[in-house]
Amino acid sequence: MLPMLFAPQHEQIVEREYLPPTPTAALLRTWPAAGALAEHYWTFLLDDERLSEALRRICARSLETLRDASGKVH
Repeated sequence: MLPMLFAPQHEQIVEREYLPPTPTAALLRTWPAAGALAEHYWTFLLDDERLSEALRRICARSLETLRDASGKVH
């Protein structure tokens, strides 16, 4: 199951970008575990050959965005 962000609207696919929240100091304890689970999730989808190439590109971009966000703590 993909995040609802990518759910069709009115039977139409809407191009959207996954933007994870920027980790804050309050999330420092939980961010590593949550980030690892999210990375596993996107990697799993990226490797799933049942998904279309277009959807796998979305997964690749989402994984890259997640990795970028994981390096930034405010």
